[in-house]
Amino acid sequence: GLGESMAAAQLKLLSALPAGWGADARRVSEAFHLDPADWYRRAEPVALLPQVARAIWDRRRIAIEYESWERLVSRVLEPLGLVLKAGAWYLVARAGADIRTYRVAAIQGFQQSEETFARPADFDLAAHWAQSLERFEASLRTGEAHVRLSPQGVRRIARLGPAAAEAAAAADEGPDGWREVTLRVEAFDNAAVQFLALGRHIEVLGPPELRERIHALAVDVAQRHVPK
Repeated sequence: GLGESMAAAQLKLLSALPAGWGADARRVSEAFHLDPADWYRRAEPVALLPQVARAIWDRRRIAIEYESWERLVSRVLEPLGLVLKAGAWYLVARAGADIRTYRVAAIQGFQQSEETFARPADFDLAAHWAQSLERFEASLRTGEAHVRLSPQGVRRIARLGPAAAEAAAAADEGPDGWREVTLRVEAFDNAAVQFLALGRHIEVLGPPELRERIHALAVDVAQRHVPK
């Protein structure tokens, strides 16, 4: 949604570079390409992205209709920045005294005000985003799972994120090559599905509720795939 604006900005930047730097900048552009969407996913349609970006540049207040988890809500915001995360665009904006995050694709209505606002002098978008991610992940992973991982399981557990990979790498290896690891997990239903993807390379030792949930899922999968 920002293609034309980005192309124009690139031309302005190249023309402003000191003599000799323009060729280097073009070589970098030719040699590196960023594709932020994950595998087997397409970028979300974000029709309002240019308008949101313009409001950020102009420091104009905006009124939006936003599709939250529960209902459509109205918000008056002071837009502070945009973040592209795993192929999805997020708006970081001040709502009253709070700074919150909104998925741009979930904005259903948009109106830019003529009112301007003063951007907080101490606001650092990158630092705010990193802190928000840390709080969000901590709020999700409120449970613990005690598991055993085979050498292959240690390698595959990295798919669940860097925290899981670090915990597995730090665990001591037993005589059989397996490692006992304690992992932070989300709801047991989610954890059970994620652990099943590791197949025979993981054994869940506890808690009992998670072990029972995995057993029930595995039995269901096995019954649905009895050879005909």
